[in-house]
Amino acid sequence: MRFGKHPPEESVELMMTPMIDVVFQLLIFFMVVATISDIVGNVKVILPVADYAAEDLNPSPERLIINIEKDGTYVVGGQRRDKRELWKAISLEAKLSRDPENPTVANRSILLRVDKHSRFRNVEEVLEMCEKQRLWKLSFAAKIEEDTM
Repeated sequence: MRFGKHPPEESVELMMTPMIDVVFQLLIFFMVVATISDIVGNVKVILPVADYAAEDLNPSPERLIINIEKDGTYVVGGQRRDKRELWKAISLEAKLSRDPENPTVANRSILLRVDKHSRFRNVEEVLEMCEKQRLWKLSFAAKIEEDTM
């Protein structure tokens, strides 16, 4: 008994071009994300260590972050600001964060990242600016002390 001819086997080839494209896309994505996080967090600020601190699990992407360096320099959005420019940034935050139903209340919080060697007067100036704009939701960044046992 004779069986028919078997069709020639097709070789299965893996197309590398789409996979290389995806790898490059992922590489570019992670490079951009790392750069953005450096702009926000890579400021000359040595955070104080807190005995009791809670991790910020769900930070708002629109939250205003004010960094105060050791020498009293204000950094907002990766750029150094003088007091007048900081006032403008806080005023803008006040306008953008107001609750439409209750305009005396702000919806978003402000994060203050203050160098542990900075003078309190620098922090006090920011607090006064926030008070004048009726921004009450403020958070202070701190490092959580790690157990070394």
